[in-house]
Amino acid sequence: PECWMGTFTYDLCCFPEPDGNPVCWDGYYTKAMCCTDPAVRLQPPAEIAAEAGAEPVGLFGGCEWSFFQEFKHNARLWYVDRKVNMTLFHEFSGVVSQFQDVYDSCPAAALTGLLLKMESVYFEPEERF
Repeated sequence: PECWMGTFTYDLCCFPEPDGNPVCWDGYYTKAMCCTDPAVRLQPPAEIAAEAGAEPVGLFGGCEWSFFQEFKHNARLWYVDRKVNMTLFHEFSGVVSQFQDVYDSCPAAALTGLLLKMESVYFEPEERF
């Protein structure tokens, strides 16, 4: 998954051993997930489509996947209540890094992730914009 954004980097988050920097981890992202195998990719449970009695929609099985539902909830908290948490930043980075696969599965999540990414770029230091 895309674990790093802005000031959150491998060096900041994965050290000191054994637990890394606790400000980097939340209920979704962990040191085990982000610091051991950079090739790990978010994978939804295959049984989502089967439980719904439907064919999978795209790689991620459609907007019903709990990841997309949590992302929707966290994005709503940001846009409506201006409340943010680190999970939202991790989620939208993962969504953007796999944009086409996410778009094929849940267009609303893909476009929300893209909007959040555009907002984060807008507020970067001017020389990087």
